[in-house]
Amino acid sequence: MAEAYREKRKHVRVYFSPNEEVQGGFAIPGQGQAHFFAPLLDLSLGGLNFSLTREEGAAALQVGSSLVLSELRQGGRLLSDQEVPVRVRWVVTHPFLDHVSFGCEFQELGGPGRQLLEGFVAERLRAGRDRA
Repeated sequence: MAEAYREKRKHVRVYFSPNEEVQGGFAIPGQGQAHFFAPLLDLSLGGLNFSLTREEGAAALQVGSSLVLSELRQGGRLLSDQEVPVRVRWVVTHPFLDHVSFGCEFQELGGPGRQLLEGFVAERLRAGRDRA
């Protein structure tokens, strides 16, 4: 008999719908001024998930790519400009899909950046917008 599924996540995850307009601004280390914005699909204290269309340069990112989350915005409002290094852990792509999804892990989340994300996640959970 198959063993029961066991959740491996360490942190509570919150999810975003497209109309919430939650976006991350990302810098690519070692590529000068290379910077892009992408809609966030979910976020936890462990990492985040965003998507890009193939035309937006999704092919340039792969598992192991290093990025810096340099901005967190919602509806055009700046929530944070704390720089947080992230690494791409997984990529979901299919030739028939226009979007590519990237799962990223925070590499160093401490101090003000951690406090801000803890507050953001807690606020969403209190508002009842997400399930733990």
